Amino acid sequence: MSRKQAREKAFECLFGQNFSNPKENENLWSFTLQSIDENISPEDKEFITNLCEGVISNAEEIKQILNKALKGYTFDELYQADKTILMLSVFELKYMKENEKIVINEAVNISKKYGLEKSSKFVNGVLSGVLKLDE
Repeated sequence: MSRKQAREKAFECLFGQNFSNPKENENLWSFTLQSIDENISPEDKEFITNLCEGVISNAEEIKQILNKALKGYTFDELYQADKTILMLSVFELKYMKENEKIVINEAVNISKKYGLEKSSKFVNGVLSGVLKLDE
């Protein structure tokens, strides 16, 4: 499985989460992790699990970062797929220190598949704004 596919699987796992109160979804989260395909290599499963658990455990801080980067919106107003993509991407950028271009490119591609018509441009703009917060 490629990292691209693993990121998409992490997106699918996180999509149903309620980022306003992740503790409410603890049972759902346990079920979701258990349902990750058994045919996935242990390394890929670990990467997916680390992404998902990292987003959930750092949700409040990630939302604060996104709220600083959002222009004219708040995190709570966003479409659920966009929220999930942005949360996942910010976690990778800020906590895992993954390559910025790769993370943003893959976030845009996931948003084209799962988001609204303008989601890819929106996600790209917000993530670019997140990077500028560090400048």
